[in-house]
Amino acid sequence: MRFAAAVLARVAGFPPEQAPETRGPVALFGWDPDSEWDSTRPLTTAEHDVITQALAEAGCTTA
Repeated sequence: MRFAAAVLARVAGFPPEQAPETRGPVALFGWDPDSEWDSTRPLTTAEHDVITQALAEAGCTTA
């Protein structure tokens, strides 16, 4: 299992074997569906912690 696929599946809340194929760099950011100009937003502390935990469980390190 590729690291990115396993991490993205865990963050999205589904099994890694159902993860779509990933290629190249992955950028994660928060999503604000109510903004009509820019739907991106900084990650919350809880989102950051879940992503960091998923990366650690997949054997990755974070900066």
